[in-house]
Amino acid sequence: MNSTSSANKSQLPDNCWNAIGVFGDRSCEKLQAHLHCRNCPIYQNAGWKLLDHASPPGYLEEWADRLTQPQDADLNQGIPVILFRISDEWLAIAVHPVSEVTTPRAIHTIPHRSNQVLLGLTNVRGELPLCIAMHRLLQTGDEQNERSLQQITGLINDEGNLDPSRLGRLLVVRLSNGLWALWVDEVVGVMRLDQQYINSVPSTLKRKTQSLLQGVYQMNDKSVGLIDEDKLAQQLVKVLP
Repeated sequence: MNSTSSANKSQLPDNCWNAIGVFGDRSCEKLQAHLHCRNCPIYQNAGWKLLDHASPPGYLEEWADRLTQPQDADLNQGIPVILFRISDEWLAIAVHPVSEVTTPRAIHTIPHRSNQVLLGLTNVRGELPLCIAMHRLLQTGDEQNERSLQQITGLINDEGNLDPSRLGRLLVVRLSNGLWALWVDEVVGVMRLDQQYINSVPSTLKRKTQSLLQGVYQMNDKSVGLIDEDKLAQQLVKVLP
């Protein structure tokens, strides 16, 4: 055993992964062999200890009581959707095609294929969805969108001063024609839409936005466009060269 990698566990902080590991200054020599703290026995043993420790007093009784309570009927009312924002437009898409919501990561251009809307490929849990700049698709972007887009290129070069969480979100959706990563400004979360408040698409909306929607939902002072998955798939195919 050698240097830092051979140090006794007693010489390492309890959360060494936050001090010298991937979440710290990365000075631990074990990283040369393990690449990531999650592959290290010390990190794995800490996980097992967390799972094996005794529950606090009253914890099991509290959860047993919660699970015996009747479910609120209102929780199952309405259409579950993911609410998100692109520039100043609020949109929603059904929950079932959404695979993941994640922070932006390195996007690699595709030679002779990438364009203003199709940014390229990105890696999401081993899959390679095509990444789409939604503000360009809808022609609704502004200078801030473009600045953020330029910063994403810095993620390829692993520039340490970039915070991906400040560059919007990737909404990863699996549609009829494949897996896509939609780059948007903000993802609020899951909400349920009452069917009776979904109206037809007004002609006053931008044509590009109209082409994606099946209806509009009035939420307080916001008009939320409800995306039609088939229409979205059709529009995405059109950006492929």
